[in-house]
Amino acid sequence: IKFIKLMPNIVLRFQFDLKDGILKKEEKLALFKQILLDFGIGAKTNVGYGRLEFISY
Repeated sequence: IKFIKLMPNIVLRFQFDLKDGILKKEEKLALFKQILLDFGIGAKTNVGYGRLEFISY
């Protein structure tokens, strides 16, 4: 099995097409941001892989 590997200090930009509903799009964006920061991406986050850090844009 091959995995995608990103070198340290790579900047990723996530974009979401959010619409107002029960939650306003700003609230949804804040939730997505917090989920990505808290849980990371991928299967090895418990050993440090896939952890994200927010950089203001």
